[in-house]
Parts: sequence; C-alpha cells; structure tokens
Amino acid sequence: MYLAAFLMVLIFCTAISLAGASIGVTLRNAIVPKHYVNRTWNQSAIALVATVFIANLAFQLSRKHDAQNEEVSVVNFVKRNIEVQSKAGVINTVSIHSIRSKKGSSTKEYDLYVIGDKTVFPVVRVSNESSPPQIVLACVSEVSGGQRDPFKDPCKQ
Repeated sequence: MYLAAFLMVLIFCTAISLAGASIGVTLRNAIVPKHYVNRTWNQSAIALVATVFIANLAFQLSRKHDAQNEEVSVVNFVKRNIEVQSKAGVINTVSIHSIRSKKGSSTKEYDLYVIGDKTVFPVVRVSNESSPPQIVLACVSEVSGGQRDPFKDPCKQ
C-alpha cells in the first residue's frame, strides 16, 4: 500500500518537475547567453535532481509514519494484554516512557508505564525483521525505567 502511494507521488512529482524544467528552460532561453542555450542535458539534470529529492522526502515521511503507527500499536498491545491487565487491574493510562534500539539491530525495546489500580512498567520488544512487526511482551516490572540499571536486562531487575 505504501509502495503504491509512493510510486503515485513519485510519478506525479516527476511530471511536475519535467513541466517545471520546461518552464525553466523557456525562462533560461530568454535570460542565458546564446552559446549556453542548446545544452539539452540541463532539462534532464533538473528533472533528475527534483525526482531524487522528492523520492527521498516521500521515503522519510513514510518512515516517520511507520514509526508513529508502531508506537500506537505497542500502546494498544499493552492495553489489551492479559498479563498487564492482571498486574495493573483496571487500566486508566498507558504511555511510552522510552524507546531503545541497538545499532544494527532490527529490534526496538519500549519501556512503558501503565497506571491502573496499580502502577506497573511493562517492557515490550518489537522485531521488524518480518512484516508485520512482531510485538512481544518481555516482562511487567514494578520498578520504573528511571530506577533500573541501564546496563542490565530490564526484566531481571
């Protein structure tokens, strides 16, 4: 779905950039000295640079959108998790406290806090090696993320 939207935007923007390049060439013909006018590679270069820029922008926006969707999915997963519900009671608030990811790893670790009848601090791991991402509850701790040793496994504290 994202690829189709990306390609549609890319094609649209390429058409716009080619039209813009044509307008630029027309303006250039009126302003630039005659010995530079016949260089047709300028149109292609302008269109190529614009296309690469727009493709990069679309890719960055897609990644940002995916990250926001992942955070929403993690919060919803914790709200519906039976183990979290059994330890927290009736859940009022679920929020992400921090997100960690090791360089080169496709797994992120989310520290959340859940306020209910009792406050608990679940740790959720999300693996992006497959599509859709795999969300797993690592543990439900009673020690907040700020009170844990950052160099130790959060589930063993």
